[in-house]
Amino acid sequence: MSRPSSDSNHNHLPMPPDGYAGGVFVGSKITRLVCRVAEGTTYVLMGTSTKGLPEARMESTHMAHHHDDRNRSASSSRIAITGIALSLCLPALAQIDSTKITLEQAGTLNTMKAEAEAKGWTFTVGDTEAFRQELWKINGVEGAENWRKDAAFDDAPPRGTPLPTTFDWRNVGGVNYMTDVRSQGGCGSCWSFALYGSLESNILIKDGLNRDLSEQWLVSCCGLGGCGGQWPGFAANYLQRDGLYVDECGGFGAVVEQDFPYLASDDFCGCPYEHPYTIESWSFIGPEWGTPTDDQLKQAILDHGPITVCITTNGAFSAYTGGVFNAHDPDPITHAVVLVGWDDAQGTEGVWFMRNSWGDWWGEDGYMRIEYGCSNIGYNALYLDYDGSGDEDGTLNVPGEYATIQQAIDAANPGQQVLVAAGRYSGEGSAVIDLAGKAITLRSSAGAEATILDGEHARPVIELLSSEGSSTVIDGFTITQGYSALGGGLRVDGTPTIRNCIIRDNNAQSAGGGLACSDPTGPTLENVRFCGNMVGTTLGAHCFGSWVDGGAVDLDDWCTCAGDTNDDGATDVADLLAVISAWATDEASADFNFDGTVGVDDLLTVISNWGTCS
Repeated sequence: MSRPSSDSNHNHLPMPPDGYAGGVFVGSKITRLVCRVAEGTTYVLMGTSTKGLPEARMESTHMAHHHDDRNRSASSSRIAITGIALSLCLPALAQIDSTKITLEQAGTLNTMKAEAEAKGWTFTVGDTEAFRQELWKINGVEGAENWRKDAAFDDAPPRGTPLPTTFDWRNVGGVNYMTDVRSQGGCGSCWSFALYGSLESNILIKDGLNRDLSEQWLVSCCGLGGCGGQWPGFAANYLQRDGLYVDECGGFGAVVEQDFPYLASDDFCGCPYEHPYTIESWSFIGPEWGTPTDDQLKQAILDHGPITVCITTNGAFSAYTGGVFNAHDPDPITHAVVLVGWDDAQGTEGVWFMRNSWGDWWGEDGYMRIEYGCSNIGYNALYLDYDGSGDEDGTLNVPGEYATIQQAIDAANPGQQVLVAAGRYSGEGSAVIDLAGKAITLRSSAGAEATILDGEHARPVIELLSSEGSSTVIDGFTITQGYSALGGGLRVDGTPTIRNCIIRDNNAQSAGGGLACSDPTGPTLENVRFCGNMVGTTLGAHCFGSWVDGGAVDLDDWCTCAGDTNDDGATDVADLLAVISAWATDEASADFNFDGTVGVDDLLTVISNWGTCS
């Protein structure tokens, strides 16, 4: 739907004319107190008007224009009284130390700190801006009947390969795929922020675009409950491109923030708007009844990006300032947040990396580390199936749309892109994947460290044997454990482009452990690192044939200090302990044979290479 011109009457707060403005300092942040008279309405605004401080609030006194003199006189008197009151109170407001909390709040905080010590909490609490709020104002998950009706449920089963012991969408190959942390203010709209936290990240992952979407559109335009709360799943329906759920003007799909800025209130909709971002579908994760398992949540995060989940909040949650949150609360869920990753090595059995919508001054820059299973974390979990604006150009997603990479390649047309989610992928044919001469881009969404193509010591990993040209692109994979007579990792007869890849621990019988090229020019390599590739028993036999150096090609066998987990140039007790600590996981730094599991062979690698690396 097209958006009206900027001078259309949206019945939002009018832009105030020039007039009085004063400032009140709150900690390190400045809030504005502005008193305006416009269109017969007196507004008192404290805080910011768009995604600002949690204490932001607004009051309005509507003084309608009437035709009789008596009402005009009454309105004028109220305006005058308001002006006098503000002229008296502003000097006093400027002297208020807003960093002070009430005696009651101070007592609650001291009691909470004593409880933390007594119960062994592994996190700290303090005077946060969220702690000063009433929880019902800053939560927003409202119970609804029949929320399961007509909803999709995806078991999100692990693919049979070990899940990473740690993963974080804030750092995938050095790239942060999360947009800035937002603040819902004093409005129970967490459901909209949690939903858009997932969608904005998907746009960044799949389109490379950092977008700020309008939560206010969901709050004001879709009849979803606004600041009174809602289930995230109901709101996801309005993002679907099937158009079965539409806003007041018949539109569907996300609106950008600049078209309808956040007001932290149940404001007038003012549609129609443009809707540039839609999703194909969405699905709850796990069983219809109950909370998904940790592995189901992890697999969904890997496959679909950050996911939206619900949780139970309490006073300790609102006062959280850092550490691993472990103050379990079994009460019903009250709040919606985003899970962006995990770490099995933290906490008792592992922690989730959770993004909140209470501003980046809460918790750990707006995030929390919370133990698995704590306070119902993960309940009502859902993911969004966003296939990218690249859908117009033809993006084929694995595993979202195609179960295997080869299926997506076979279905792709020239100029299209096959986008592969993080994970370990193997194959059953003569090679893990065969580009079959197609001028397409095969790209990972999470980078080489997180996206592994595994030949399982049985077959070459990638074949490009059909005279592929430079328009055939391989971007962002670890190519490992390939085996062939010629070219264990890649077999190339053409001039494709290979970039941002790690080619390691492959083996060939005759030549080209990592890469074998039969074309006289060969592929162009850009930011490609080789390590541990062999011909027979000869280490360092990375390449055979010609190739073009596109820059940042590393042939120095950076991974051949066998058994050295911490890159200190020696294999010693620290490395032995690291292997034991990572036992039976897929921790890459301790998985020396790169088979996906830290085990006996890796322990023997440490022992047999004991001492200083030569």
